[in-house]
Amino acid sequence: MDMRILCYGDSNTYGCIGRWSDSEPTGGRYDADHRWPAVMGKTLGEGYHVIEGGFNGRSTIYDDPSAYGRNGETTLVRSLAENAPLDLVCILLGTNDLVRNKTITEDELPTGILRLIGIIRQHPEYGREGVCPKILLMAPTEVVPSDPKGRTGVYAKFRGDIGRALSHRFKDVYSKIAKEQGCYFLNAADYAHPGPADGVHLDPDSQVNLGKAMAKYVSETVAPNMRESAGIRHYMTFHRPLRSAQGMDIYDDKAFILYDKGYCGVYDLRNKQSYPIDFFPLGSCNEGTPDRNYLNHANSCMFGNLHRNGNPIPLLYVTAGTGTGYDADGYYYRCAVEDITKDAEGRYHSELVQTITYSPEAEVKAPFVNPCWGCPAFFADTDKGYLYIFSARYRTKRGCTPEGEHNAYIITKFALPDVAKGGLVKLTAADILDQFSVESDVPFTQGGMLFKNRIYYTYGCPKADYPVAIQVFDLEKKTLEVERTDWSAAFYGQEIECLGVYQGEILCNTCVGSLFAVPFGTLEEDLCTMK
Repeated sequence: MDMRILCYGDSNTYGCIGRWSDSEPTGGRYDADHRWPAVMGKTLGEGYHVIEGGFNGRSTIYDDPSAYGRNGETTLVRSLAENAPLDLVCILLGTNDLVRNKTITEDELPTGILRLIGIIRQHPEYGREGVCPKILLMAPTEVVPSDPKGRTGVYAKFRGDIGRALSHRFKDVYSKIAKEQGCYFLNAADYAHPGPADGVHLDPDSQVNLGKAMAKYVSETVAPNMRESAGIRHYMTFHRPLRSAQGMDIYDDKAFILYDKGYCGVYDLRNKQSYPIDFFPLGSCNEGTPDRNYLNHANSCMFGNLHRNGNPIPLLYVTAGTGTGYDADGYYYRCAVEDITKDAEGRYHSELVQTITYSPEAEVKAPFVNPCWGCPAFFADTDKGYLYIFSARYRTKRGCTPEGEHNAYIITKFALPDVAKGGLVKLTAADILDQFSVESDVPFTQGGMLFKNRIYYTYGCPKADYPVAIQVFDLEKKTLEVERTDWSAAFYGQEIECLGVYQGEILCNTCVGSLFAVPFGTLEEDLCTMK
């Protein structure tokens, strides 16, 4: 099956030949041996199908009052649909933004390209088997003065020295966007430069060089990474009533997605409705009283199979808190046991029925150690009656592990407190039933789930240069069974937060409002049977 690649750009993607004078007819185009998309396709050879989608005068999001159809935002969806299914979209746009928006500043350069990325991400139906196409951002080449014998007026049209300075900023602006958005990136100016005729359009040698560079980058970097992330697909986009989505679990075709401070949005997975069908505070909702240590960041959550008072919705165990220390009752991070009910009008409500914490002050007898450095995650095995605290030997941000040492993840086992007793349950070292640790330097913990005697845990924050990762810990074998790191591209550079199981797959939510489906087999082939 060929990898289908759309090259979406302006006249330099079309292959426009720069004119030496205004009297020359417009529309001159290089032949296929001198257009970078065609050269790219020919160089890649079998297994690839490169589609040329260049159009003279196209900008990212700006209209051309003198010519229709030059706004790249308004034509993108049609181009995606016409050429579907697509595996990769390469975008080389931005130069004409300097003409269409006469007052554009460096701060505004990201606006257009971000809108185009958003459009592609909203249309997974134009990707392969419902998976959004990957995106490769190409920073445009610079704008320079033409040869004195050429079309000298073009330089002024592109705002002269101001436009030239802005064109030099595309590299840094686009590379930053690519990193934050999980896109691939190539700087066209490293391989191509405008010809002397007008100082904007590429000369033929540059077209060839750029096409070969693109072929090399796609074959050596993009294609292997796409094969690595095969099977991961964008499931849906969800609207966020608050800025940052955190913990998530799934019950009865509904995703219960938690937000900072302890609010919950309920989303219809069957119909993939982006807006929540309800939004309500948890009983453990805390906006920072008496101080920010008590704010409920709602890092992780999971349903068990325990029900209260005949409620069909099982109790939800929430990892609540944000402080890295402890008070007289134990760690600021606590397990809030929530009873979520649904009234006759279909509205959801939640009551805090129990709070579980751990106090690190008592002496811990060997071979056990205190479970964590202060930010635990809680996992309830309601089938077997156990509660696990998941944490690390040291904080998992860079610089927190002492030089010469390795970090480790520590999983500590307790009896699951009887929820009927309610109130505050303070666990201590005397309550530890078992414990094991796994040496690991994978940084930046997020959230996870307990499923069929395994803890699945997520890591990473691509914006802060922490790669996305997933680890699977076997609670019976007391081992790290699977470790997958640097999945930032597979998740479009979004910060992965938590996990749930739906229709035989893992669903992962991100803080910015995406759900991704990850087949169990993508993590490990022998986990495919765990459906």
